Parts: sequence; structure tokens; C-alpha cells
Amino acid sequence: MSNIFLHRRGWIAGILAAVVVFIVVNVGADKIVGVRLDLTQDRLYTLSEGTKSVLETLPKPVTVTFYYSEELGRRIPQYASFANRIEDMLQEMAAVSNGNLTVEKVNPEPFSEAEDEAVELGLQGVPVDDSGDKVYFGVNAVADDPENSRGIPFFQADRDTFLEYDLMKMIWRTTHPEPAVVGVISSKEVFGNPFGRNQDPWYLLIQMQDFFDTRRISSAESLIENDPDMLLIIHPAGLDDDLVYGIDQFMLRGGRAIILADPWNETAASVRLAPGQPSLVPESSDLPRIFDAWGIEIPQGQTIGDRSLASMVNAGGEGQVKAAPYISWIAPKEANRNMDDAVMASVKDLVLPTPGSIEVKDGATVTVTPLITTTTDATTVPVDNTRKPDPLKLLDGYEPTGKSYVLAARITGNVKTAFPDGPPVKESPPEEGGSDEAATDGADASETEPAPEEPKGPDFGPHLSESAEPLNVILIADADMAQDPYWVNVRNFFGQRVAVPYMDNGNFILSGLENLEGSNELLGLRARRNGKRPFELIDNLRLAAEDQFRSEEQALQQKLQETESKLAELQQGQGDGGGAVTEEQQAAVDAFTQELLDIRRNLRQVNLKLREDIEALQAKLRFVNIALVPILVAVFAIGLGIFRARRRSVSS
Repeated sequence: MSNIFLHRRGWIAGILAAVVVFIVVNVGADKIVGVRLDLTQDRLYTLSEGTKSVLETLPKPVTVTFYYSEELGRRIPQYASFANRIEDMLQEMAAVSNGNLTVEKVNPEPFSEAEDEAVELGLQGVPVDDSGDKVYFGVNAVADDPENSRGIPFFQADRDTFLEYDLMKMIWRTTHPEPAVVGVISSKEVFGNPFGRNQDPWYLLIQMQDFFDTRRISSAESLIENDPDMLLIIHPAGLDDDLVYGIDQFMLRGGRAIILADPWNETAASVRLAPGQPSLVPESSDLPRIFDAWGIEIPQGQTIGDRSLASMVNAGGEGQVKAAPYISWIAPKEANRNMDDAVMASVKDLVLPTPGSIEVKDGATVTVTPLITTTTDATTVPVDNTRKPDPLKLLDGYEPTGKSYVLAARITGNVKTAFPDGPPVKESPPEEGGSDEAATDGADASETEPAPEEPKGPDFGPHLSESAEPLNVILIADADMAQDPYWVNVRNFFGQRVAVPYMDNGNFILSGLENLEGSNELLGLRARRNGKRPFELIDNLRLAAEDQFRSEEQALQQKLQETESKLAELQQGQGDGGGAVTEEQQAAVDAFTQELLDIRRNLRQVNLKLREDIEALQAKLRFVNIALVPILVAVFAIGLGIFRARRRSVSS
């Protein structure tokens, strides 16, 4: 009897111990400071090493204030979930920052001082009802100078995957308030020419001046003088050796650049003094010496066409409208853009006119990460076929190569110099008077006068033969895409230029510059998977049921049409019946009505079965997520208690 009591007492003790452990773990977990465990599949709350490095080395303390209207979360639960993730990530950033980052949270209620503060900081208020009260969902970061604060006016759900990048970019800019210097190198008149054909600067340059200190680089000397943080190189044709050497050394010192090189530049080819004359600007551009040192190339003499990504154009003659796909104007879809790269996050609609391709050579030391690619339905198009393009003729005999071509890519890594023998050597100017007699007469003078010094090129500092820091370049095999006509309509409205972008070409380049502006650690940040985790099995059940619904509906529509046709035939056969409904017609109507009711009943049954399946699955998932683990812990604790009790009874 006593053994039975002991066994029962062991079970009771085991159950009580399991309950106590379960309560202590669940209640006390939130009280543990400094212990963090991310069990999400995609590590949504685990910071990247680049983020940790930046936060640990911030040059000055930063305070981040999260303005979140709780009313927004109550009305739209999805925002409440997003807000929790933002707050958790900010707290995680503060925890690893060695005290460099302080996080505050504010609920800006209507007509409060907090709301006034949010408005003053430039946060965006959004009305949620007819009362006019606004809600806020943004963040602001400030270091030592409130005038240099940075913020996100309102978090956008479609940038959920770039949350860490956006927050870190804001924090980094707070501690580096001075705008980055962007040097622009181009053989085209991107800054405009008051005396030329294009008097106004490109709209891209106007946009850049709002965010960066933009400077023209026209020579090696100006590259040294302006000392840019980044380079934007558009259609680099006809650059002299000194400037190419300067670009090479800039890159070896960890330079960052966006390069737009083009095997066939449509706008350059159209700039001629007269028909038949050579174009004033070279029709193609390349940096072959530098690209060869990097192990990449943009093949010249050919462009890329893609039937599946072709832009629609008017292929009709004068006064005719005939829509046709122009394979050489490529409009990449989302599947053809690297959406894991932050540069592509704000890009939706792009067009690349007659682009080339980026090829990687054997033995290349750089890493080439595609940003924009074609489909496997693409082909190569000789440049001669694009000089006077005929969209319909390009489709005749179209033969895809089965290869996906890279149109834009991020180039990173360490490289060798394109000038292994050092800076370009300047040729000495010829001496005046080439006769032997003059040379003899000057022999004595040369003994007393010092020999003239050899001409030297611009001084870029000590020559580097390989990378001191890894380069980071965004290379685009097309330069037309940056010019106004291909992405923005600019018109004159009573002396004022009004620009209306219809493509995101400009956003692509601006986003690239903004991305390159950050530290090397920030450049390594990539998109995370969305924090929303759908129930895929439930979605599949719903989709299967919807397919069944659609098939039932289609059958119903078909039977409806058949019955209507039958009724029409019967009515035509009435003759002089005066339109009276016959028994046969009435029987057909009654039969169809009954059939309609039967099908509707079947649809309701399918819908009911769908709900039952989903509810049953949800109940199982709730059980597994909420009850199963505690039950398993309890069973384990009980089993452990029984095992120990039996072992004690045996030993006794």
C-alpha cells in the first residue's frame, strides 16, 4: 500500500513540477535581460554582422524615436504586427550598440505635443476616418545637431524586407550629415550646354543635386581637385589615358561608381551636323582596359533583344498606328530584377533601349551579382540592325539563343590595376630645329644647361598595383536609359521646366548612388524574407476549392447558354403562337431552374466543406503551437518523476 502511495505521490510531484516550470519559463522569460533567442526560420530579428559593426563604431551617440499611433494598430492589425517587428529590431540594435544608440517610443495622440513634434520633424500623418485625426507610423534619428536629423516619414509595408537596411541607412546618415560628392564623367552634355543643342541639364542631374554634391569631372586634374566620394560615369567614350588612369586608381582605393557603358547609343548616333555625317558623340562607349583588368567585358558590335520583354511601339507608317513589340527596347519584369538587392526595391518600371550584355571572363577575380537579366528567350542583335530599326523585320526569323543575358550587375571584389607599368608616360615634345648642324651647335650649350625635365602627368599619389580596398560598382550595359526622353517627359510651362517621370530609370540610378554612399558594412545588407508567414496548406486548400468553384460556374454558364439557345429555337418554331409559352418551353425552364438550384446547393456544400477543412486544420495548428509543447514537457516531467520514484523504491 505504501508503494502505491509513493508512486502516486511521485506522479503528483511530477505534474506539479511541470506546471511550475512551465509558468516560470513563460512568465519569467520577458524579465531576463541580455538573453535573446531568435527562433524564426529566416532569422528576422537577428542583425547582420555589418549592422553590428556600424553600431559598435558610431562616431557619436544617436537617439532614435519611433512615432507609432496605437490607434492605427487597433484599426488595422497588420500595422500592429509590423510595429512590433520595428520596435523589436530597434531594441536589438540598441542592445548591440555599446551604448551608442538609444531608442524611444512615442504615441502621438491627436492635438498633443507629441503630434506637433512629429509634424515638425516631417513625419507623415494619415487620416483613418472622417474626423480628420491623423495617425503616425514613422521614425526619426538625431545625433548632436537636431538640424541634421534623418527620418522615415511613414513605414511602407512593401519595404518590409528592407527594414534593417532602411533603419541603418537612416542612422548612418545621421552621423554623416554632409552630402556625398559625386563626380560625373561623361562624353555627353549631361550638364547642358548654353551654346549647344541641349541647353538644359539632364533631369537626372537636377534630381541628383537635391541629394548629393554633384560635380563635373572633365579631366584628370579635375578628378584630383574635386576628390569625389563616388563616380557616375555615363557613356565613357574618348577618355584620355590620364583620366582612365585616374579612374583606375580611384577604384583600387575602394572606389564606388555607377558606370553606364553602351555598345550602341541611340541618342549619340542621332546627333549629327548633317545626314550622312559622322555623329558628334561616339556611338559606342566602353572602358576596355579597366574592364579587362577586372575580368569582365561588354561585347561591342552587338546589342541584346528579348521578345518576351519587348516594349510596344508604333511600327506603322505616317498616319498609321500599328502596335508591335520592339525587341531591342527591353522592359524587365520583376522576375528579371534582383529584388534581394536594396537598389531594386523602389524600381517598378524600367526600359533599357538597345542594351549590351555583361560577360565574365575566365579567371575573373571579381564577384558579378546580376541586377537585371533577360529571359532565355533573348537573342543578340548586330548593331547594324538597330541603326534604322524595323520592329517587324527584327521579329522575322527571330531565333533565341536560350541564354539569359546580364544587362546590369553589381561588381565587387579586389582587382589588379589596368596600368601595371605605372602612370601613362607623356611623350616629350619634339625639339626645335632638327638638323645635324643645329644639334652640333647646341652640343656645347647642352654641357652647361640642365636637360629639360620629362613631362609628368597628374599626381594621383603613390601608384597602386592592386586593390587597397574592395571596389563596389554598379555596371549598366546601356547609357540611353539615363537620358530624358526614355523615362521622363520634360516640358516648358511658361518658362518653367515641368518634369513628369513615367519610368523608374532615374530612381534606379539615384537608389544606386544612395546605396553606394553608405559604409562597406551597409553595402552588404540584403533583403530579408517578409515577416508575414502565410499558412501555405490553408492557402492551397482555398485555391483548390476556388478552382472547383470556377469549374462549377463555367459549367453553369455553359448550361445556361444551351438552355437559352433551346428556348430561342422553340420560340422561333411557335409560328403564329403569339409568343405564348408552350408546355415544352415551360418544362425546359423548370428543368433549368431546378438544375440551377442543384448547382447552387453544390456550391454551398463545397464552400462549407472548405470552411470545415480550414477550421479543422487551424484547430490542429493552434493545438500544436499552443498546447502540444507544454503537454510534451509535462509528460516528460511526469515520466522523469515516475522513473526517479521507481529507482528510489528499487534501491530501497
